[in-house]
Amino acid sequence: MANIRSYIRDRAALFWTMAFPLIFIVLFGLIFSAGPSTRLTLGWVDDDGSAASAQLKATFARQLGVTLVETTQQDAIDQMNIGKVDSVVVVPRGYVASLIASGTGTGTGSVPAKVVVYTDPSRPQMAGSVYQVVGNVLWLVNLGGRPQRRSVAGNSSAPTCSCACSSRSTRCRRSCRASRGPSR
Repeated sequence: MANIRSYIRDRAALFWTMAFPLIFIVLFGLIFSAGPSTRLTLGWVDDDGSAASAQLKATFARQLGVTLVETTQQDAIDQMNIGKVDSVVVVPRGYVASLIASGTGTGTGSVPAKVVVYTDPSRPQMAGSVYQVVGNVLWLVNLGGRPQRRSVAGNSSAPTCSCACSSRSTRCRRSCRASRGPSR
């Protein structure tokens, strides 16, 4: 009991053993807190207007933290340039036809369906988040509700993306292809 009283009387020892660790806990908790999860506002341009593009839109809308703003392509790009939307997703005309052709293998060279993604090159971290969401959605569309199967040699139905940016451009156009692959 006497040791506890002498310990409580020593303010420096009390500070370093009780208050200082609590201060560290609070500071590091604030610094490294997860904070709000990443929220993406995507400009949505549906030039196809088909049931398949509506299903694709619904799949995007179901993604956690994704908000879609439906507009025209030029308006969406303008909104991206001023920071109102993070990226623009364009479903081009003929999306459903190319999706059907890629799923049946009857198209010319069985080219997968395309979804065009515009990103702001001045925000590369945001572009990475957008490409991850687009890739996840294309996987969901490609699987069509089937359980995911992985092959040793790779999965040919994986979405492929290519990016075309010019140094004079204020935006990056990325074309992501979705293919249904063989039916199982």
